[in-house]
Amino acid sequence: MFGVEPEPAGNEERVRSTAEVRPLDVDGVTAITVGTVCWSIALVVALLAHSSLQASGRTWWIWVCVAGVGLGVLGLVFLRRRREHRRL
Repeated sequence: MFGVEPEPAGNEERVRSTAEVRPLDVDGVTAITVGTVCWSIALVVALLAHSSLQASGRTWWIWVCVAGVGLGVLGLVFLRRRREHRRL
């Protein structure tokens, strides 16, 4: 019924790919690094637009970016230490 794929017509076999699949970034360092860089860019943009943010009452955006960068740096420290301990 729902969620069930129909059987292929006849005796068709599915073709399997033999290409190598690279493992995912299991320690998360790359993902956190990219996120921290994005928050850093957003912080620079927010600081450059400080006057317009202040005029519209949105200076809190700067602090959100600061929090994103800070948490990203803490995450990088944690994940790098974790990665080093796993290699031992």
